[in-house]
Amino acid sequence: MKNNSPIAVITTAIILFTVTASLFIIPRIKKDNHSEDICEHKYQIISQTQPDEFNPGLTNYKCSKCGDEKAKRVKSTSVLPQIFFNGSIVGIDKDSEVLVKAEYFDKDKTFQTFATMKYQGHTSMLYNKKNYTVKFYNDENKKEKNKVSFHGWKESNKFCLKANYIDFSQSRNIVSANIWSDVVATRKSIDKNIEKLQNYGSIDGYPVMVFINDEYQGIYTMNIPKDDDTYDIGNDPGEALFVINSANSAASHFKSTLSEDDRKSIFDLEYCYGENENNTEWAYQSLNNLISFVKENDGDLFKAGIDKYLDIDSAIDYLLTTYYLGLTDNFAKNALLLTYNGEKWIFSLYDMDTAFGLAFDGTGFFNPDYQIPQKTQSGKFSSSTDSLLWDKLLQNFYTEICERYTDLRHTVLQNDSVVKRYDDFIKSIPQKYYEKDLEIWGEIPLHNENNIEQMYKYLEKRSALLDDFFAIK
Repeated sequence: MKNNSPIAVITTAIILFTVTASLFIIPRIKKDNHSEDICEHKYQIISQTQPDEFNPGLTNYKCSKCGDEKAKRVKSTSVLPQIFFNGSIVGIDKDSEVLVKAEYFDKDKTFQTFATMKYQGHTSMLYNKKNYTVKFYNDENKKEKNKVSFHGWKESNKFCLKANYIDFSQSRNIVSANIWSDVVATRKSIDKNIEKLQNYGSIDGYPVMVFINDEYQGIYTMNIPKDDDTYDIGNDPGEALFVINSANSAASHFKSTLSEDDRKSIFDLEYCYGENENNTEWAYQSLNNLISFVKENDGDLFKAGIDKYLDIDSAIDYLLTTYYLGLTDNFAKNALLLTYNGEKWIFSLYDMDTAFGLAFDGTGFFNPDYQIPQKTQSGKFSSSTDSLLWDKLLQNFYTEICERYTDLRHTVLQNDSVVKRYDDFIKSIPQKYYEKDLEIWGEIPLHNENNIEQMYKYLEKRSALLDDFFAIK
């Protein structure tokens, strides 16, 4: 028997409404509220620009269903690799990085990634065209490094984009570093820690085009950074790496142990075992032991004892390569000093953009006879560098230095092959790209004089003077 009471009818109606709502109405409301999340986008092109050599192409899309928009970047038609950074760079500085999105294009590799950028360098901070340290990450929280391999290098997430502002040719730093690597490779005795490093601890690089927020910034070189991974240093007891940042110090010339100012601003202890516990005093003391030995000893005492504190072969190669390439900014600064046992220090070359006598600020060239070794009136050898270390090496290891110089001049340091390496690098960048740099950064110094002819003439004269001094056979 049906129950047609008002209460029963109302109850039945409520139940039916509840069931209907749960099955049809509420899901539809939820679907409408989250339509953006589950929209099966149907993108249509709304605008498009075509790429040229100095501008990327951009294709903009919009979803016809939900209105979502996106853009796809197309690499420019350049022969050079390109890297794009997009995002706000407000606040970027040497000690302040910014997070952006990056895209990289070359003939072998294309990828998108998150990236951090900050300025890099010392003197170069004075120039409008800045260097950058770049790190790649798979997430915007920087939890997972995005390690990639460029140019056959080992995988890393950290690289340096060098503006090479003072060197219009863009070639000096990279090619000189490659030559230094070859010099080390011909060494009869290579420290086992250096021997296992990529390029023997030397940097490498290649030209790229850099864009920030789709605005072309000019030619840079993508470089292996001066990094703890590059030198595999700082993780075990006795490991440390110093960089000498200035020649304006007696300690830079091995005439005085490190002062407080030296420790604060001249000698950068970039990597050191114990730095997380602030236990780095041992590294300063060890370097002071080397400097003290150089100051206090000469003659037979120097020759017999220096090997305890200094890798002699690395120091001789450093001196000869610096002489030959005319690296006038490297005799007392830009030197890397490394130790893997806490006692013996190894020299390595870095930052070689002053090759062939280019002044540190790019505003002129030194004569080929500047900072050439010579004999003084008293008959002693002088390095002409105001460095006590280089003077004493010449005075006490002259025969060994002459033998090594002769060996290098017959192998790695032959003038024609050396100049060809720079010329090949310069020619890998089309002339119009150099001209575009002038259009962007018009004040680039010595852009007319800084060329392969200057390099060849300089090296021809300088090597003749060195051949005479070192009695090449």
